[in-house]
Amino acid sequence: MKKLDALILRSFIGPFAASFAVALFILVIQFLSRYQDMIAGKGLGGDILLKLFIYASAHLVILALPLAVLISSLMTMGNLGAQYELAALKSSGISIHRLITPILYFCLGLFVFSLWFSFFVVPKGNLKLFSLMWDIQQTKPTFALKAGHFYKGIDGYSLRAARKDKTGSQLEEVMIYNHVQGKGNIEVVLADSARMALIDKGMTLQMQLYRGCRYEEIQNSEAKPENKPFSRYYFDSLRFYFDMSGFGLKRSDESAFSPHHKMMNILQLTHVLDSLSYTEQALTDEFVQKQLPQLVRIDSVINNESIPELSNPKSLPKLAFKNSKIGVLSTFPDNKWYEILSRSVNNARAIRNFSDYTLTRMKEEEEILREYKIEYHSKFMLPLTCLIFLYIGAPLGAIIRKGGVGMPMVVSVCFFIFFWFLMMQGTKLSKQDVLDPWAGIWLPIYVLTPIAGWITWKASNDSPLFDSSSYLIQWNRVKSLFKGNNNSTAK
Repeated sequence: MKKLDALILRSFIGPFAASFAVALFILVIQFLSRYQDMIAGKGLGGDILLKLFIYASAHLVILALPLAVLISSLMTMGNLGAQYELAALKSSGISIHRLITPILYFCLGLFVFSLWFSFFVVPKGNLKLFSLMWDIQQTKPTFALKAGHFYKGIDGYSLRAARKDKTGSQLEEVMIYNHVQGKGNIEVVLADSARMALIDKGMTLQMQLYRGCRYEEIQNSEAKPENKPFSRYYFDSLRFYFDMSGFGLKRSDESAFSPHHKMMNILQLTHVLDSLSYTEQALTDEFVQKQLPQLVRIDSVINNESIPELSNPKSLPKLAFKNSKIGVLSTFPDNKWYEILSRSVNNARAIRNFSDYTLTRMKEEEEILREYKIEYHSKFMLPLTCLIFLYIGAPLGAIIRKGGVGMPMVVSVCFFIFFWFLMMQGTKLSKQDVLDPWAGIWLPIYVLTPIAGWITWKASNDSPLFDSSSYLIQWNRVKSLFKGNNNSTAK
């Protein structure tokens, strides 16, 4: 049996490694493609792109592992079935559960690794990934001056060149508008030609202008528009310097992103969840015990529909006269009724406004708490999917008995898309407060676990799940049963 376990495990590990690498690569490319407009044209070096790929990989490893388990288990059992090795093993009295045992031990170890990776590695990867993407987003596009077009990428300047050579350093018919002072087109420089070069390690652009003229309007508020003075001088050579520091990638402090729930490990999430739960409960208790009783008592008083006079402060004396024989007002002098009613109404409105603010804050705290709960449950749900997919893929492979990559890949992708749909819908319903996070995030497990049990039971009983002839036989039996009932009824 040890040799058999080793054989099955070797047959599983090869497809698992290959399918994991392919699945991870596809998921990373799909993830980065959503940000291609942000990344393209920034002149990022190979080291930055490599870091971006690695950080995104850490973010998606937990998602690629279940897909790799599903594909490799399907391929392993499918190859055994296609070569009739599975039939020989079953005829020897070895059940499908015993055949899956070495793969199960491997997946249990994978489950423990996934938990550790999800608890501690993924938050660090998310922190580095999203801080790097933020820095890339703040980086300006690379300096790309196109002939015949104005370029406004340099703050305070607008550049145009009619022509440029193949190297991009030699320009002809250059025009530069200076907007540094923010007063419009009051300064313009024209030149027949120019030569560009980057200095100070690429932080400064030096432009040497030849044979040109510089115009500048003199700002004089007393002069009429048609009489505004201006200066103009011609030059054979003029040197311009442009600050290019904004075009380089500047790394920000990663600690600014650490309070986000996706950047926290399991210990930090647990601590924050306890604090948020305590805060929400304290707000609820304060509202129920202190504010709600006062709000209920004053609600009828400040309701404009029940007492229209309260909508107009000028009507308060009339209201005081109307209620002069009611309550404690009769114990006060007549000249105090208006003041007492005014203060009472103002206090009532203040209590209601404060209660509305408290309810809004409770709702915000509940939304924040829900986000942290979603992240908390996700850290457990995705690793557990590896075990669920094992008991879907291995029995399906034993039933389909198709070797190679084609059929296992098609079936695996279909199940993974179904799993992805359930996960996205569960997360969406949890965020919308339609389902509790423990119900929404675990929705794929609730749905796939019975399916995995049913498929495993079918494989244990050698059920022809994908054999069309077996379904045809069952259909013929149903039709013959109905024909027999019709004949007996006719007699």
